[in-house]
Amino acid sequence: MKKLPNHILLRLTFVLLGIMILMTSKALSQDFIHEDDFKKKTSQGIVIVEFWAEFNKSNQVNLKKLYDCKKYRVDMSLDPALMVTHKVMAVPTLVLYNNGKEVKRFLPTLMMKLEDSIDDIQEEINNLVDDKF
Repeated sequence: MKKLPNHILLRLTFVLLGIMILMTSKALSQDFIHEDDFKKKTSQGIVIVEFWAEFNKSNQVNLKKLYDCKKYRVDMSLDPALMVTHKVMAVPTLVLYNNGKEVKRFLPTLMMKLEDSIDDIQEEINNLVDDKF
Protein backbone atom coordinates (compact mmCIF):
# COMPACT_ATOMS: atom_id res chain seq x y z
CA MET A 1 0.00 0.00 0.00
CA LYS A 2 1.26 3.42 -0.97
CA LYS A 3 1.87 6.00 1.76
CA LEU A 4 0.18 9.40 1.34
CA PRO A 5 2.44 12.46 1.24
CA ASN A 6 2.61 14.53 4.43
CA HIS A 7 0.92 17.58 2.88
CA ILE A 8 -2.11 15.43 1.90
CA LEU A 9 -2.31 13.94 5.39
CA LEU A 10 -2.11 17.41 6.92
CA ARG A 11 -4.96 18.68 4.71
CA LEU A 12 -7.11 15.66 5.54
CA THR A 13 -6.47 16.21 9.23
CA PHE A 14 -7.63 19.84 9.01
CA VAL A 15 -10.74 18.85 7.07
CA LEU A 16 -11.68 16.19 9.63
CA LEU A 17 -10.95 18.57 12.50
CA GLY A 18 -13.19 21.21 10.90
CA ILE A 19 -16.02 18.70 10.46
CA MET A 20 -15.73 17.61 14.10
CA ILE A 21 -15.82 21.23 15.32
CA LEU A 22 -18.91 21.97 13.23
CA MET A 23 -20.68 18.86 14.51
CA THR A 24 -19.84 19.68 18.13
CA SER A 25 -20.96 23.30 17.89
CA LYS A 26 -24.25 22.24 16.31
CA ALA A 27 -24.82 19.64 19.00
CA LEU A 28 -24.25 22.19 21.77
CA SER A 29 -26.16 25.02 20.15
CA GLN A 30 -29.64 26.01 21.21
CA ASP A 31 -32.48 27.29 19.08
CA PHE A 32 -33.06 30.98 19.70
CA ILE A 33 -36.54 32.36 20.22
CA HIS A 34 -37.47 35.99 19.58
CA GLU A 35 -40.18 38.43 20.55
CA ASP A 36 -42.17 37.83 17.36
CA ASP A 37 -42.45 34.05 17.84
CA PHE A 38 -42.15 33.68 21.62
CA LYS A 39 -45.85 33.26 22.39
CA LYS A 40 -46.41 30.79 19.55
CA LYS A 41 -43.44 28.60 20.40
CA THR A 42 -44.04 28.54 24.16
CA SER A 43 -47.71 27.62 23.75
CA GLN A 44 -47.01 24.30 22.03
CA GLY A 45 -46.64 21.69 24.76
CA ILE A 46 -43.82 21.53 27.29
CA VAL A 47 -41.15 24.16 26.58
CA ILE A 48 -38.06 25.29 28.47
CA VAL A 49 -36.62 28.75 27.72
CA GLU A 50 -33.19 29.89 28.85
CA PHE A 51 -32.81 33.65 29.19
CA TRP A 52 -29.15 34.05 28.35
CA ALA A 53 -26.38 36.61 27.79
CA GLU A 54 -23.13 36.37 25.83
CA PHE A 55 -21.13 37.86 28.71
CA ASN A 56 -22.19 34.91 30.89
CA LYS A 57 -21.50 32.27 28.27
CA SER A 58 -19.41 30.18 30.66
CA ASN A 59 -22.52 29.57 32.78
CA GLN A 60 -24.91 28.70 29.97
CA VAL A 61 -27.04 25.62 30.45
CA ASN A 62 -26.75 22.67 28.08
CA LEU A 63 -30.44 22.17 27.40
CA LYS A 64 -29.69 19.37 24.94
CA LYS A 65 -29.52 17.00 27.93
CA LEU A 66 -33.22 17.59 28.60
CA TYR A 67 -35.86 15.46 26.90
CA ASP A 68 -39.66 15.40 26.44
CA CYS A 69 -39.69 19.17 25.87
CA LYS A 70 -38.84 21.81 23.30
CA LYS A 71 -35.80 23.92 24.16
CA TYR A 72 -35.15 27.57 23.30
CA ARG A 73 -32.85 30.40 24.31
CA VAL A 74 -33.45 34.16 24.50
CA ASP A 75 -30.40 36.35 23.91
CA MET A 76 -30.90 39.39 26.13
CA SER A 77 -28.83 41.61 23.82
CA LEU A 78 -31.10 40.82 20.86
CA ASP A 79 -34.44 40.72 22.69
CA PRO A 80 -34.23 42.92 25.81
CA ALA A 81 -37.99 43.50 25.73
CA LEU A 82 -38.56 39.81 26.48
CA MET A 83 -36.41 40.14 29.59
CA VAL A 84 -38.62 42.98 30.81
CA THR A 85 -41.92 41.35 29.79
CA HIS A 86 -41.04 38.11 31.57
CA LYS A 87 -39.47 39.87 34.58
CA VAL A 88 -36.07 38.25 34.19
CA MET A 89 -33.61 39.95 36.52
CA ALA A 90 -30.51 37.76 36.08
CA VAL A 91 -29.04 35.21 33.71
CA PRO A 92 -29.20 32.35 33.25
CA THR A 93 -32.86 32.11 34.15
CA LEU A 94 -34.81 29.12 32.88
CA VAL A 95 -38.58 29.19 32.59
CA LEU A 96 -40.62 26.05 32.08
CA TYR A 97 -43.89 26.47 30.15
CA ASN A 98 -46.74 24.07 29.61
CA ASN A 99 -49.06 25.10 26.76
CA GLY A 100 -48.11 28.76 27.17
CA LYS A 101 -48.39 28.96 30.95
CA GLU A 102 -45.37 29.40 33.16
CA VAL A 103 -45.04 26.36 35.42
CA LYS A 104 -41.65 26.81 37.09
CA ARG A 105 -38.78 29.27 37.11
CA PHE A 106 -35.16 28.25 37.74
CA LEU A 107 -33.04 31.14 38.99
CA PRO A 108 -29.31 31.79 39.14
CA THR A 109 -27.24 32.33 42.24
CA LEU A 110 -25.36 35.57 42.96
CA MET A 111 -22.47 34.02 41.02
CA MET A 112 -24.72 33.92 37.93
CA LYS A 113 -24.81 30.12 37.85
CA LEU A 114 -28.00 28.14 37.79
CA GLU A 115 -28.91 26.97 41.29
CA ASP A 116 -30.79 23.84 40.14
CA SER A 117 -29.20 20.91 38.34
CA ILE A 118 -30.24 19.51 34.96
CA ASP A 119 -31.68 16.56 36.89
CA ASP A 120 -33.89 18.91 38.94
CA ILE A 121 -35.18 20.53 35.76
CA GLN A 122 -35.77 17.15 34.10
CA GLU A 123 -37.75 16.04 37.16
CA GLU A 124 -40.12 18.99 36.72
CA ILE A 125 -40.51 18.10 33.03
CA ASN A 126 -41.20 14.47 33.96
CA ASN A 127 -43.92 15.63 36.38
CA LEU A 128 -45.62 17.55 33.57
CA VAL A 129 -45.42 14.52 31.27
CA ASP A 130 -46.84 12.27 34.02
CA ASP A 131 -49.71 14.71 34.60
CA LYS A 132 -50.88 14.10 31.02
CA PHE A 133 -51.82 10.52 31.93
